[in-house]
Amino acid sequence: DRAALLRLGASLALLESRWQEKLSLAELARAANMGQSSFQRAFRRALDASPIEYLIRFRVRKAAALLADPARRVGEVAFGCGFDDSNYFSRQFRRVMGVSPREYRVRALAGRDGG
Repeated sequence: DRAALLRLGASLALLESRWQEKLSLAELARAANMGQSSFQRAFRRALDASPIEYLIRFRVRKAAALLADPARRVGEVAFGCGFDDSNYFSRQFRRVMGVSPREYRVRALAGRDGG
């Protein structure tokens, strides 16, 4: 319903402003002024993803932009984007983007250099 969507907006604003930090489901639900179960159901209905999945996708998109800078190491990008483990980051990046972070970087740099 409309009220739930407005309350979800508050949790999305929190998530997108603090995406690099550890955020709990309880914090996100509290921002939406909802219980955790209701929040999870409403979030999934509205965004077709769990709050954690949405956060992972958001972080991976931020990481993809940073990987275009060859001066940044993949591990540095992972930790800077809120992932505690570079291996977990690599698995999630591949799942979301379809290629590893290193392959993504190679493609991004080749595209930037024209070939």
